[in-house]
Amino acid sequence: MHYQRAIISLTGWLIFLLINTSTAWAESSRLELIQQRGKLIVGVKADYQPWGMMNASGRLIGIEPDLARNLAHQLGVKLQLVAVTSSNRLQKVESGAVDLLLATLSDTPARRQLSGLLEPNYYSSGVNILLPRQSAITSWDSLRGRQICLSNGAFFNRTLIQRHLINPVIFKGTRDTLLALEAGRCEGWVYDDVALQRLKQDDPRWQNYYLPLSPIMVQPWAAAVSRAERNSSWGLLVSDIMIDWHRNGELSNIVAAWGLSTDGYLLQQQQLWNQALTRGGYLCSRQADGTLPLACIDRKLALATNHTDLQARFGVMLRNLGLDFPPLYDEFSLSSLLEGLALTLGISLTAMLGGLVFGTLIGTLHGRGNRPTRIVLNMINATLRMTPPILSLYLIFFGIGSWAALQLGVTFNALIIACIVFSLYAGASNAVIFSVALQTVTQTQPDASLRQLLPETLDRAWSGLMANSVNIVKAVGIASTIAVPEIISAANSIISEHGTTSVIMNFLVLFYFGLITLMLWLLKHTKGWVRRWAHKSN
Repeated sequence: MHYQRAIISLTGWLIFLLINTSTAWAESSRLELIQQRGKLIVGVKADYQPWGMMNASGRLIGIEPDLARNLAHQLGVKLQLVAVTSSNRLQKVESGAVDLLLATLSDTPARRQLSGLLEPNYYSSGVNILLPRQSAITSWDSLRGRQICLSNGAFFNRTLIQRHLINPVIFKGTRDTLLALEAGRCEGWVYDDVALQRLKQDDPRWQNYYLPLSPIMVQPWAAAVSRAERNSSWGLLVSDIMIDWHRNGELSNIVAAWGLSTDGYLLQQQQLWNQALTRGGYLCSRQADGTLPLACIDRKLALATNHTDLQARFGVMLRNLGLDFPPLYDEFSLSSLLEGLALTLGISLTAMLGGLVFGTLIGTLHGRGNRPTRIVLNMINATLRMTPPILSLYLIFFGIGSWAALQLGVTFNALIIACIVFSLYAGASNAVIFSVALQTVTQTQPDASLRQLLPETLDRAWSGLMANSVNIVKAVGIASTIAVPEIISAANSIISEHGTTSVIMNFLVLFYFGLITLMLWLLKHTKGWVRRWAHKSN
């Protein structure tokens, strides 16, 4: 037995070493890989005009796609653009799914801990809030307690929630955030000031909205490779090309071609990188050790070697052991995770019990009803079963809910909507299962009462009811599409900020395993309770 355990342990270590060795080899040869495949893969945004967006034919266009195209041309390879979001872009580059990120990534000390952010920076922007003109918000301090729309994965979310004490309504993408703002689901949308200005210029729907506050949290933007590639031949090559973009005006030309001003940050950078030394050469040149002079880059960011949230001894100890689980040492991550756990548990339990009650009721009416009743119930049930829950969430939250908010002044609660949608969706399938079982049992005992038929009906239907309940628990994660901060939403936020993808994903696997085990235990005991109640009544 000990011999077998030793063999298994040794095999595990060998697999671990092989995986890490192959990963390290892949990272060290990224430039060679790009050249061998003849293609550069760059992650860009698809919802951030004019930096990255989809045109009418579904093609990615914008400033950053143009920059990527310029880079691919200099490398002599083809270009493949991949759409990324604020919440998944760092995961894409760290996993090797893309070679490079040019995706409106704000340069922060925390992100420098997570990925290979490159110097020099190529743009700079701040944070602003888009408000309807009748808004009573007149300062950043007046945001306290107000419902404000945010986009999942944005670096400034944490500061706004903690410093300004807002009531956040967090959506996955720009489209859903704009729908919510337009429908009055939130009082304003905090986002990048450049994107908000461009939105007002290009879309007539937002002419009645304005940006009355001064931008805050101004941050430079960085391109990014994986953390292991920052100082490799690939990272240094991209950095040198970006320096050339500043010196020869290529970056300014591309930005200007899309209608943005180049008088501020870009002009300063072009002048800085063109400063000449009296003895010849440039003031801002790469030094012998491969670094750039502090005078030529963001000094504060360059000297920020640690994120303050990672200073806790316990957190550092865990990181050194290979277990980087931010909720154990970061209060904000812990509160987000606990809220997500509570909401997921609440929605799952409500959907499971609601689905069983609704399914049993409709199934009974269908199984014992006359033909007209069955026809009506079949139509209702088919509609509920055939409509995907995500579509129902959108229809009620953004459709009916928007109409009610604008016309009646009534705002639907997203959590309640999610509970109702999942309960009805599960209940529709449960109704079919219960009705079939009830009709089968009725044929064998035509004179028995409904209460007498219930135990055997449950026995016949139970495996189907349990499978359906488990499936609805798994589906609860899509509640985040209407800004319900359940566990998947919380996990994405933590990954976006800390980059601990594998640890958080493993935690989610364990959580859902435990949740489903708990639900099965509850279902088993519910069945026993119903059987005892039926027997007592008989």
